[in-house]
Amino acid sequence: MENQNTNPGQPESGGNGHSTPEEIEEIRAQLAAEQDARFAAETVRDEAAATISERDARIAALEAQLNESRDTLDAATADIEVRNDAYQDAVSRLSDALRKANPNIPPELIQGDTPGELEASAEAAVALVRKVREQLDAERGAVRVPAGAPPADTPSLDGLTARDKIAAGIQHPSN
Repeated sequence: MENQNTNPGQPESGGNGHSTPEEIEEIRAQLAAEQDARFAAETVRDEAAATISERDARIAALEAQLNESRDTLDAATADIEVRNDAYQDAVSRLSDALRKANPNIPPELIQGDTPGELEASAEAAVALVRKVREQLDAERGAVRVPAGAPPADTPSLDGLTARDKIAAGIQHPSN
């Protein structure tokens, strides 16, 4: 009987279901190719897993560094707020001290948000008060009252009796 292949597309085999040496060689070649492909796939999988592991470790390190940076930033922000409050308090105390040290200067003339601004406004206010005083002194010096002139605020004695005139003279003695 002739060896007929009842399965189309299947290679013919030798007698008794045995493969021919060519078929065996082809199967071995396929098996070797599959093993090579499997090994290559496992190698790629292992490399990918190592890359993913390295990436995950890098992400964890960066997240830790980010958290540390956030903590440092939060601490620095809190420190800045404390220092800013202390600075504002010091500026306020300096303002009060300048106003107390210069009682003849109107308090609203001493203004500023920094020590330099406060000191500059206090110096400008002192200079202004000095200038006003000098002008007032100059005006006082310019007005001369002749000797023996009656004071400017002498009340009128017209229509008073002698007794009322004496009483007024006792109440307001002349200079």
